[in-house]
Amino acid sequence: MRMLLWNWLMRLFQDHPAIITDLDTVDEDDQITHMLALEDGDNPEDGLSQYSLSLWFVSSEPAWRCCLLSSAVISLIFLTNALKR
Repeated sequence: MRMLLWNWLMRLFQDHPAIITDLDTVDEDDQITHMLALEDGDNPEDGLSQYSLSLWFVSSEPAWRCCLLSSAVISLIFLTNALKR
């Protein structure tokens, strides 16, 4: 029975190849590649480890705390109402 179904599925997809040959290759001139050698001492993630204090965050931190607290309370109310049903 399993082989019968497998053969039937294979016949359905016979006309549809898994890899379309027209889309298989890209010309070398059209390729965009980035070559990095292991001998290069550059670390591309150096810029990620910088931290600077944002004055905007300092001034708006109480508003964010209030927003987080209110969303937590709303979630708790929704959850308790859902559990009651």
